[in-house]
Amino acid sequence: YIAHTGDYYLCPLSATQIQQSEREQVLEPVWRQEQTLKTVYRPLTPEEIEQGEEPEALAEGFGYVETLEDVIDGERIPCREQRLVVCSFKYAKREQEVLDARIKKVREAIAELNIRGRKRKVSDADELRAAVDKILRKNKVESIVTANYHTETRIIRKRVYKERPARTVEKSQTTVESEAS
Repeated sequence: YIAHTGDYYLCPLSATQIQQSEREQVLEPVWRQEQTLKTVYRPLTPEEIEQGEEPEALAEGFGYVETLEDVIDGERIPCREQRLVVCSFKYAKREQEVLDARIKKVREAIAELNIRGRKRKVSDADELRAAVDKILRKNKVESIVTANYHTETRIIRKRVYKERPARTVEKSQTTVESEAS
């Protein structure tokens, strides 16, 4: 309707309103460094211009044209929609801080799996791997945090005790370290 009547509109589309696959397709040239980004500045007031203040950079982004088509009263109405993809510096910084906190929390939880003691014993390497995988999946950082496992095997010689004969026991202990990429 808006395109049919020749009107204009501005509608911010958040990340939840565009499909993940479409968003990845739009951003692919940015990741390959084929799409140049333009900086978006806060407009200066006349007083700020008189005082010689520099404009504040708020975000960076780019624009592209999407051709849309709709049928109104049996008539096909095409329109070209200009879409702007913008990333706010403050939003990006806040999201990075949240991600860093999540990574720190995950790494601490993984490190706690190495602590031995009452009710904290992970019995074997498979159980340890499962616990680490569960932590990574729960916090959605599988592609960011990697886990390295180290297994140490010790041979312990047990002496004769009452009716038990002398024997050799092999004990393995697996520990895990994590790192963020």
